[in-house]
Amino acid sequence: MADHTTRPRSAIARLDQLTDYFDARRSAVWTAAVGLFVVGDLLTTGVGVRYGSIVEAGPVAAPLLSAHGFWMMLPLKAAALAIGAGLYATVPRPYDVGAPLGLAAVGVIVVGWNLVMIALTIA
Repeated sequence: MADHTTRPRSAIARLDQLTDYFDARRSAVWTAAVGLFVVGDLLTTGVGVRYGSIVEAGPVAAPLLSAHGFWMMLPLKAAALAIGAGLYATVPRPYDVGAPLGLAAVGVIVVGWNLVMIALTIA
């Protein structure tokens, strides 16, 4: 008979290894979060808005940007980073690294989407 506890333990062990990997690279994860979520999104959104290939569609950001302009993104990004930092400060280690990882993942998706939209407009 197969031991059914072996498979979940190996999955948990792999998850622990992944958590340890990112835990050891905290500053790099935060750099990726700020670089992608803040800088990358601001740059690609700015280029896309300027050339008409991107329109902000977020339910919070869209009306604020319409009323106050592109630079309204700065306080929105600062608020998102503050929430991420708050989670980072309150979630126990090593799981707290999930906050900047989440921001970096959203940054990858948003920057990738923006780049695709810009490329389609240019092509």
